[in-house]
Amino acid sequence: MAASHSEQAGVLVLGKILATLSEAIVPLAIVRLLGKADVGILSSILLVYSTVALVLTAGFPETLTFFLPTRTPAERRAIALNVARSLLLLGLLGAVVLVGISVLARFASPLTNSVAGRGHASLSSVESLKYLPLLAIYPIADLPGRMLPNLLIVEQRTKAAAGIGTVKAIGSALAALLPIALQAPLWVVVLSIPSFGFCFGAVLLYYIRTL
Repeated sequence: MAASHSEQAGVLVLGKILATLSEAIVPLAIVRLLGKADVGILSSILLVYSTVALVLTAGFPETLTFFLPTRTPAERRAIALNVARSLLLLGLLGAVVLVGISVLARFASPLTNSVAGRGHASLSSVESLKYLPLLAIYPIADLPGRMLPNLLIVEQRTKAAAGIGTVKAIGSALAALLPIALQAPLWVVVLSIPSFGFCFGAVLLYYIRTL
């Protein structure tokens, strides 16, 4: 039993290391492949998204590790479905928030330019926020998908949890890097990120049905 727990911990640590390396390499690669303006725009919208997602989830996916372990299989399934539905609703709210931020930025940009002066107006921030509607579909799939590693750990699928975490990190990185490497327009890069998110969301539905 001790060896089994040690092996599970080792797999989780390895998966976390691979995921962290992937997340660290991506910004470096983006800086090398994109121009300064595009790097600023992409970084801005990803920062806005990360902030919105963090505020909306607020550790909600981690509640599975507290409520599921002592329940029967039927109860675990019901709770997992309720958590998935709640995160889906939060994802829809996140989509509305991202679109709202973009709309407000468009209305505020003339006022910002008049206050700052035409010669000193920062267009990069306004330019970046116009891409937010393209990213607005991402939280619909991404937020529910965040519960999957915790669900797998509770169901004693430690290796699957580590593998899923690694696949998500590497897949998210490739979703951004491949269009950039192919010199695709920035809007294609932005759209490719939620495209992978929906593929990952389908994996969540598969596990909820089969566990």
